[in-house]
Amino acid sequence: SVLAQWRFLNNQASGTSAALLAGVTAPTGKTNDKDDDGVTFDAEFQPGSGAWNGAVGLALTQRVGAWSFDASVLYTGAGEGTQNTDLGDRVHYNAAVSHRILGGAVSGPMYAGAHDHKGHAREDKPQGPALDLILELNGEWADNQEEGGEVDGNSGGTVVYIAPGVRLSMDTWSGFASVGIPIVNDLNGQQSEPEWRLVTGVTVGF
Repeated sequence: SVLAQWRFLNNQASGTSAALLAGVTAPTGKTNDKDDDGVTFDAEFQPGSGAWNGAVGLALTQRVGAWSFDASVLYTGAGEGTQNTDLGDRVHYNAAVSHRILGGAVSGPMYAGAHDHKGHAREDKPQGPALDLILELNGEWADNQEEGGEVDGNSGGTVVYIAPGVRLSMDTWSGFASVGIPIVNDLNGQQSEPEWRLVTGVTVGF
């Protein structure tokens, strides 16, 4: 997956930033994995979807001293892939507040939504270590899957997580971790509901 971010607004005086997002996911994952009996897994359980997917979105940041308020929305359109299956379009929407408790002042945009390779990439480069506490709301709506034109009623729905986390930065490096607890589990039909998730990552600016 490749995700590009173009910042079209950066008002240093007010601390306001805004950026457009665009991305694409290539069908590089395997699509023919089988179970112990030699039966091919359904498309949703394969490592790859076999489809090209495109994404567009918007990210906003408002900084006030050591505080940063961030929001983003990203729409992903799913193409038809392996087993004539469309895994469904998705919308990710996120809101976050972070507070720097160690290090220099906050500057530069943060893309809210630590999950789904979305970042916490910062443009500020503290000379010493900087530590931020973060609280996020991460939501995802997924459309129903379709296989051969038939809609799967046991797919799609909405999940919203509340996710406290931390981010440690130094120079151009940044690492983060967050724990998401679902506060909304509104899935269609019969599906396994998530109970929690752990998201970690490392980013580097250049």
